[in-house]
Amino acid sequence: MKTITHILIISGDPFDRESFIDYCKREGLEIETRISFDFRDAEKIISSSEIDLVITDFQIGSRSVFDFLDKVGRIPWIVLTGYGSENIAVQSIKSGAADYFVKDPNQSYLPLLVNSIRKSICQSKDPEAGPIEEDSNLEKSLQLLKEE
Repeated sequence: MKTITHILIISGDPFDRESFIDYCKREGLEIETRISFDFRDAEKIISSSEIDLVITDFQIGSRSVFDFLDKVGRIPWIVLTGYGSENIAVQSIKSGAADYFVKDPNQSYLPLLVNSIRKSICQSKDPEAGPIEEDSNLEKSLQLLKEE
């Protein structure tokens, strides 16, 4: 029996959300998603639902994810952005993000994102487990950013 991963997606872009959900299904990742269009609603969902992981856009409206972090608690979170920079990546990781990805039109970040979800969930359930894979998804994301 597979374990279902409960993911909160904080994003204003329905195409990105649906693409992610479809890709997870194709990859056999058992997920149940909750959707939030802003950080205020996300806070309510976190306090009232079982959430294993948060995937969030870096910025929604005028608020950045860094204004929201104290609400996440111990839940692993991953930052997505269409406007990546090394500064945002470093700030995300220093603030406790499990990973950081730059969204691209070809959606080449999706395989990396799914691997990061698996890794984050495994590590949150067993912090002593160590890394699942040697190569860092953050490094791959930064490389994609540099190539753009």
